[in-house]
Amino acid sequence: MALFRKKKPQRMKGKLFTKQDDLKDLPPMVEVTGVHRTYESGAEPVRVLKGVSLKVQRGEMVALMGPSGSGKTTLLNVIGLLDTPDSGTVKFAGIDVTDLKRRKVPLFRQNEVGMIFQQKNLIPSLTAFENVYLPFRYARGKRKAGREQAREALRLVGMLERENHLPNQLSGGEQQRVAVARALVLSPAVVLADEPTGELDHKTSDDVMDLLQELNEQTGQTFVIVTHDHSVADRADRVLNMDDGKVVPEKRQAPRKRPATKPRKLAPKNRKKK
Repeated sequence: MALFRKKKPQRMKGKLFTKQDDLKDLPPMVEVTGVHRTYESGAEPVRVLKGVSLKVQRGEMVALMGPSGSGKTTLLNVIGLLDTPDSGTVKFAGIDVTDLKRRKVPLFRQNEVGMIFQQKNLIPSLTAFENVYLPFRYARGKRKAGREQAREALRLVGMLERENHLPNQLSGGEQQRVAVARALVLSPAVVLADEPTGELDHKTSDDVMDLLQELNEQTGQTFVIVTHDHSVADRADRVLNMDDGKVVPEKRQAPRKRPATKPRKLAPKNRKKK
């Protein structure tokens, strides 16, 4: 499914929108309106989302914060089409994806949404390259081109020289870089990250966020990051807070000035082969 077929000059690698001034009047990349989600658990149902509404602009990096149990991960799963709301709508670039036919949901998610998980979810028996290439096994007609794209994604996150290593041969930070490459390999319009630095030490966490911020600035992809870490949230253009299943109204009017990325965190292009 080609989401942005009518706007080819404004796309990057077929899907991505950049932060160009001429895009400011287009619909938000993500728009959530009045979303409710209740789970049947035990004797009484548990209301997790209670009429959530928010907008994320194209090319924006938004951090989603709040106490445990406030509904952050559930909201991320609803946006990523991993969960279905009881009511309300989710729109991508003005298109109501909650109205998609069930058979079209996996293809839409595959092409337009990249997911980065705290646990990384790499397959232990597959190499770094094979983990990143995995989405192409389910993409019709893209397997041959996918090998080149998988290596380019690994190069982008500085892991090309480790492409033949298994996950247990990589550090925690290296595993997360591979997970980032896998999320980006199909050039999704939106990247959703659930506590991407939650299991990393401070130095490695800082390196991963340098990478995500630089990718956001270079590609114009839209990022939504769930985090408890204020140092991670400080990297975002905007911070949204959740409490008791709702998004707390923003008090700050001026846009955030996030810290600049450290120079050259991405892989050097002219590194000599051993």
